[in-house]
Amino acid sequence: MKEVWDLYDSKRNKTGYTVERGKTIPEGFYHLVVSVWIINNRGEFLLSQRHPDKSYPLRWECTGGGGPFWGRQS
Repeated sequence: MKEVWDLYDSKRNKTGYTVERGKTIPEGFYHLVVSVWIINNRGEFLLSQRHPDKSYPLRWECTGGGGPFWGRQS
């Protein structure tokens, strides 16, 4: 199943347009993304290292995130 995202304007209003994941998002359009940062009581961040076969291989990143698929509420 392909991932399809709703596209938004700069004020976070749905435009009625969508884009398939991996395709170029047209200029002036945006899609929602959420990042999850986990911090312990010492102020340390939990990070994960990207898989070597993914884009930006072996780079460090926050542990979770994603975006809602087409038609879902945010």
